[in-house]
Amino acid sequence: MGKYIGKSCMGDTCYIHQKPSTVVAVHQCGWQASDKLHSYGPAVWDHFLIHFVVKGKGEFFSQGNTYPVRTGQGFLITPNQSASYRADADDPWEYYWVGFNGIEARNMLEKADLSEENPIFTYDKDDKVKEYLENLYRSFHSAGYKEYAMIGYLYLFFSCIATSKAGKPEAAEEYIKNATEYIENNCFHRLTVQDVARQVGIERSYLYRIFKEKMGCSISTYILNRKIDKAKALLAESNMQITEIACSLNFDSVSHFSMAFKKITTISPRAYRKMSQK
Repeated sequence: MGKYIGKSCMGDTCYIHQKPSTVVAVHQCGWQASDKLHSYGPAVWDHFLIHFVVKGKGEFFSQGNTYPVRTGQGFLITPNQSASYRADADDPWEYYWVGFNGIEARNMLEKADLSEENPIFTYDKDDKVKEYLENLYRSFHSAGYKEYAMIGYLYLFFSCIATSKAGKPEAAEEYIKNATEYIENNCFHRLTVQDVARQVGIERSYLYRIFKEKMGCSISTYILNRKIDKAKALLAESNMQITEIACSLNFDSVSHFSMAFKKITTISPRAYRKMSQK
């Protein structure tokens, strides 16, 4: 155990040396209230590690990705995964964490839809997750065979986040909804798949897979289609030059815009304008 109070944070780390079960066991747990921009890592662990934010916000960094994490959200770090995290500059976070492993660990994470590719989860409908993690942490300081109590609270924690995933219309649908809204609101900017994944808060390959399954096209194709829809409206309803429309929608050139437009609509921008203004 290690309590600490310093310029950048206040907290308590508890290491559990007795592992009464090979099915699942708690390796460590703790609580921390960070100062502005306090960071940890990059580092690796030999077990799974979950942080859950109970106040404030920050960022989680893994595999070249940046995930914003707020109150009511948490993030997973998998064994031997290099990761780091940092408190927000204006609203630094407070969080509980638990480290665990065992034969059942991956199956528990799978039921919660958590993985290295999809490390972020949300639970903000009540205070149960906070309560279970706080009790898990407090169990370390209790008398008796506390390791079993900690395992019990770990299972209760997972019962919440697994139910949360299963109870929603589908976590994937929520991610897709957020992605399409972001694309819709940013059609006049240069957009990449990585931009969308970063905004949604999941790994690019995971977003690509669920988007293709649900929407029937890739994210890049969807972005192009929405840009062409915006272009069609401008051609029909405004007097903007085709060059100006291409530039406004962040196409590399007028020729690139014309080729993309014809690929989607089968006619050129000029022909579309003539047809729509008859």
